[in-house]
Amino acid sequence: MARLADIQAARLAGALLTGDAVKGDAVKGDAPFTLISRRKVRFWIGASATLAAIILISWKVESHDSQSSGLSLGALSPIQEKDMKFTQAMSVAVAAGSICSGVMAQSTAVQWTVASGGNGHWYGIVGGVGTIGWHESRGQAQNIGADLASVDSDAEWGFIRQFASTPTAWNEHHGPWLGGYQDETAADFSEPAGGWRWVTGRPFVFTAWLSGQPSNDCDFNPENYLHMYGSPSNLAWNDIGEASTCSALPVRAAIVEYSADCNSDGIVDYGQILSGQLIDANSNGIPDICEIDPCPGDINLNSIVDAVDLAMVLTSWGTSGSEYPRADVNQDGVVNGPDLGALLGGWGLCP
Repeated sequence: MARLADIQAARLAGALLTGDAVKGDAVKGDAPFTLISRRKVRFWIGASATLAAIILISWKVESHDSQSSGLSLGALSPIQEKDMKFTQAMSVAVAAGSICSGVMAQSTAVQWTVASGGNGHWYGIVGGVGTIGWHESRGQAQNIGADLASVDSDAEWGFIRQFASTPTAWNEHHGPWLGGYQDETAADFSEPAGGWRWVTGRPFVFTAWLSGQPSNDCDFNPENYLHMYGSPSNLAWNDIGEASTCSALPVRAAIVEYSADCNSDGIVDYGQILSGQLIDANSNGIPDICEIDPCPGDINLNSIVDAVDLAMVLTSWGTSGSEYPRADVNQDGVVNGPDLGALLGGWGLCP
């Protein structure tokens, strides 16, 4: 059974989002929430899972303190309760904003802007600790909404080379993986130079091979994957096997490229996630609006996200959501702030 604090929090959130908390008090001039529309409340709560988590904790702490002092929320007048919640919400909003800004500032990807002659894509690096295979690094890139970088021009190659200055990306003369590979099933496949492809499917036209490469010069294992070779100040391309028996796997990192535009608005999703334009509650690099589930906050599958679904999330807080599996909205193994934020952001009838 849901705890009293959970039920009270669910009722309050439900009242806010359905508009009940902003009705009837405007004439008396004693309801700050009358200045905030239902749409704005939904936007700000849905836009920050961190804010939602802090509000939840704040409600629970207040409820606990009130009960331990002999005073329950029910003992407050509706106006007092509403004013108290408004003050709390505004306070934690400032704190949440600071936290979210700090998280976004940690991004290490760099955009090749259209204004500078680029394609608007973002580029970064994965790995850097130990060695990593081409397929493993591609998996890491895809897990964050990116892919291994493709190179279409000398200008793009010049931009990508800046990432070669990362010391942890180099192992002697072996630099990071790129998104080039040799497709042995292709009609134009031949060793060593036939059948090369980019993971993006873009034409493999521009090249920057080291003199004499590609060579496929390992007698024991095909060299079907592309990486940087040389030194940060003198770069070229080289083919290499992912698990070569000629030498120990030498590559430590990979250059990744964010190019997805799942909502077809002409802007790369990664930048919109960073700026807060698009929400990515489960941090998988894919905006929530582009995820498959059209109504992730509908915990009980009745085609509406309401206080019943909210109570299920609060009751499952801190668990894996075993009693209510959909309470773990982002499926990361624990019911917490991001799940609450996703639910509140989708409040109302399902699309």
